[in-house]
Amino acid sequence: PVSNSWSSAGNMTTARGGAWARLLQSGKVVVAGGISATDSEGSVLYSAELYDPVSNSWSSAGSLNTEMPIWKAILLKNGKVFVIGYYYGSSRAELYDPDSNAWSSAGSIAFAPWSTILLQNGKVLVIGFYYDDSQRIDAELYDPDSNTWSSAGSLSARYSPGKTILLPNNKVLNVGGALNVEGTNWASAEIYIPQTSDLCFFSWAEANYSDYLSPSGAVTSTLAPYPYRYYANTNTYLGISSSDNHLYYLDSNSIMTDLGASTIWMKMAGC
Repeated sequence: PVSNSWSSAGNMTTARGGAWARLLQSGKVVVAGGISATDSEGSVLYSAELYDPVSNSWSSAGSLNTEMPIWKAILLKNGKVFVIGYYYGSSRAELYDPDSNAWSSAGSIAFAPWSTILLQNGKVLVIGFYYDDSQRIDAELYDPDSNTWSSAGSLSARYSPGKTILLPNNKVLNVGGALNVEGTNWASAEIYIPQTSDLCFFSWAEANYSDYLSPSGAVTSTLAPYPYRYYANTNTYLGISSSDNHLYYLDSNSIMTDLGASTIWMKMAGC
């Protein structure tokens, strides 16, 4: 940018077109997949490479475990790279770990991925469509902590999704799409509202500690610095302090107990 000019960044070990590239937290760049530039049939590549801007050189980043064209790639908050592609009737996902320079499975979903959004809670929202007559647009959530998938509902568009963007309030906006194979456009927009980590945790705690937190489904209130829930049957409170990020429990005798770091509990709950 300083000289407003171009210079060589070396050559990849494999000539490829249409590959995905993502900037890692280390400053290096991982390039994965693509189409072979030397194969007349345009074979899909499953190898990956690393570019080091300090040494201006390339090295191997291993190979994916699944033969699939990569459709989407996202850098996760934990520093790993999430990729997903469609292969013979299902979408398969993999993770690249820069520390081990290796790939591992991240499960699969039934539909073809159209858009991927990294949410503020670190999970990945994937929206996609089916190559059949179902005419349904579904969404699923990938959780990197548990390496699992869960449903995120269905959209109103019926053939292909529209454009998707993460809003500053952590909601996801999907605009337009198609209603059918003829390409009839869908004019409306839809909003996806992720479950907050607080609500996720309260629901988990109520299911696992019902003797202390009853009835379940209590209304979440806020009394700074605590988002909390009051449980009338047990006359108890459960709150998460935003000042020290600890979990607190107030029993029926008004005795407050510090239950430790909320991050540990959130991880245990999968939130």
